[in-house]
Amino acid sequence: MPTKSHPLDNGFLARETERLELLKATYSLRADGSIFRDRGDGWKRVMLLATVTPESYWSKIKTKDATLSREFRAYRSAVIDAIPLCDRPEYFTLVDLLGDDVDGIWSHMEEIGKRVEIETLVELRDLDNARRAAFE
Repeated sequence: MPTKSHPLDNGFLARETERLELLKATYSLRADGSIFRDRGDGWKRVMLLATVTPESYWSKIKTKDATLSREFRAYRSAVIDAIPLCDRPEYFTLVDLLGDDVDGIWSHMEEIGKRVEIETLVELRDLDNARRAAFE
């Protein structure tokens, strides 16, 4: 019995076998070996150089992910839960510009129509500071 394709498959019948959610992108490994990436603007196939196999590319991403600190993982998990992928570029830009000014970040997010509770932003700031302190 044929399987129904998923919109992510772009016409392919390969199913997702593994997914990695990172701060600025989500990656999907498909059963046929193809890799898709979503940076907040929709899923697109990752185009690899001829010298790079999908297996080595996926292994590199997973190896890098496995070496991340506990503090970074906690921060990443909180950001993923609180801020949709499509809104994260604006959030990260505001954090870069305003630093610990949670009120300013909240105000700018509200102005551009991105609803985030101020308590959530305080939690993200605290986790970000803990992440940064772990590397000092």
